Amino acid sequence: MDVQVPIISSQTTRDGRTVIIAQGKYQGRSVGVELSVRGQMKPGIVGDDIDKTAFYASGVLVSSIGDITRHLADVFSEVYILPVGIADPLRQLDLTSFALEGDPTLIENEHLNFKVFHDDEDKLGLYFEMFLHIDIPSGYVRFDEKDEEYRENVLRSLAALQPMHP
Repeated sequence: MDVQVPIISSQTTRDGRTVIIAQGKYQGRSVGVELSVRGQMKPGIVGDDIDKTAFYASGVLVSSIGDITRHLADVFSEVYILPVGIADPLRQLDLTSFALEGDPTLIENEHLNFKVFHDDEDKLGLYFEMFLHIDIPSGYVRFDEKDEEYRENVLRSLAALQPMHP
């Protein structure tokens, strides 16, 4: 199960992060989210080997851009055929990231496939894993399910996102 959202803008900040706004329509409703991708991350796979130093805490930050982010949670709810659960409000989702495919330093030019993890130590009870595809040249981000067991926490986490600037 995956959800793809068009990229409407991307820019690199002074500190090297790439900030992406993804926004589109799903069944007549606007959906969207902001992603902030850490700069200078290394590829996670070198040759046939996993680079254990290429796991980055807060490598990708997911933030709300208002009601359209809540609508994105509703889309996941429909795709997963699960009700949206309740969680304490979150300012952002801090995702530990690992690049399975592509070179993150070439984010503007390459398709990247990250494996991402939220709430790594399960302190919030919201641990999940998923795949996050970022393809600026083709103009989309795609959230791909890793395992069905994480669906509830994906929904609860997305629904808990509160706008940074209410």
